[in-house]
Amino acid sequence: MFEFLTKALTLPNLAIDFTSGNTFIKQENENDGHLVVDEPAILIMEDETILSTGKKAEQLSHKVPEVVRVVRPIERGSIADSEFFEHLMKTYIKEINKRRSLFCLGPDVFYACPINTTKTNEKTANDALDAAGAKNIKSVKTLVAAQVGICGKIPDNKVTIILNIGYEHTEIAVLSMCKIHAAFVEQFGYKDFVESIVEYFRTETEFSIGNKKAEELLKSIGTLNFEEAKQSNAEKTVTGVLKRTSTPYEIDVSKAQVSMAMMQPAKQVINCIMKILEETTDDMAEDIRDTGVQIIGKGAEILGIDDLIENELGQKTSIPDNYRTAIVDGLAILQKNDR
Repeated sequence: MFEFLTKALTLPNLAIDFTSGNTFIKQENENDGHLVVDEPAILIMEDETILSTGKKAEQLSHKVPEVVRVVRPIERGSIADSEFFEHLMKTYIKEINKRRSLFCLGPDVFYACPINTTKTNEKTANDALDAAGAKNIKSVKTLVAAQVGICGKIPDNKVTIILNIGYEHTEIAVLSMCKIHAAFVEQFGYKDFVESIVEYFRTETEFSIGNKKAEELLKSIGTLNFEEAKQSNAEKTVTGVLKRTSTPYEIDVSKAQVSMAMMQPAKQVINCIMKILEETTDDMAEDIRDTGVQIIGKGAEILGIDDLIENELGQKTSIPDNYRTAIVDGLAILQKNDR
């Protein structure tokens, strides 16, 4: 009887991934395990007042005046501001449980932490989640969760390489049986591809553009398939600034220009994979040939990133359907099996 009451008065379990720049939350038994939160981890503040969070804050972030602060409590996959992170978690937990009793116990939480996380970072996350109302908090390394999420179940003993290109950082690991054989983190991510386009215009043309317009170009005509870019006549018109007069100006940008601009971070991706391949053993070669490199995270959205790796390294490369949510999907599966 007591066990039944406890279960009835406990909020459903949550799986939380905040490492990628977005906050993804899955609630057990909710809509067949669909996401209940998919929001950018961002707040807009004026003095001590929070004006907006999530998608609305993201839309406003490029236009705010100096008196207004844009706060990103997550940097390179880890908590940079525990106070605002706690606020976000409280907001989301309250929102997704708004129809439930005020007297319910907090949810059990599985959350993802970067593969290079420290004990201090884990404690910060645990304390913030606890203060937000979570109970029985457990952490799982991002790429361990991702392997499970990609498979949709606890994986077999096949060796695989997972490349997670987040917003500000990149993780890569060789995994087998939910264990990491070798892994490391590089301090570049999707943001660097955007900024490389901004830098290209600043140094190679008479115009300058902002990050928002650079990302528009990346999404609309950007590709890392350099041969395709050279042969394409695709163009997009964006508004930038003519540097010599500081006046707004419409700029016609070619696919080849955007592709060329992204060459430097593209080289970093290749170097990243070559570095992890050096950590594999000869006995892993057959599995790696079969499973290849699997790309997840924000960077998987960059057109041609799989072609880049296959063309440069001859290594089979794929992007799973759930590349955005592989980590939180895996967390939910691991949490369900942890009973």
